[in-house]
Amino acid sequence: MTVTDKEYFDARFAQLEAQICESTADVNAELKSELHSTIVSTVKWAASIAATTILIFTAVVTFVMSTATPRAVPGTPQFIAVPVAIQPVPASPTAPPNR
Repeated sequence: MTVTDKEYFDARFAQLEAQICESTADVNAELKSELHSTIVSTVKWAASIAATTILIFTAVVTFVMSTATPRAVPGTPQFIAVPVAIQPVPASPTAPPNR
């Protein structure tokens, strides 16, 4: 191997290394953007599942509580006779005699 061959291979390896680093940076940027969109999608999915679960739980509990508790049956009305005392109206005062 001559000195020129070593220089050629060093230059070639440096060029390949630069290409690999450049393509790796592009892939890293692509992966970061894909990861970000995946995280956003997962958070939306989890939030919608949680909201749906709370909604269904509330609906089921409301239904069970409204149908499981016995309702009071209204009885027949009972009339109570209340004595009413009528007070006599006092007689109007007579006009005072003229003097």
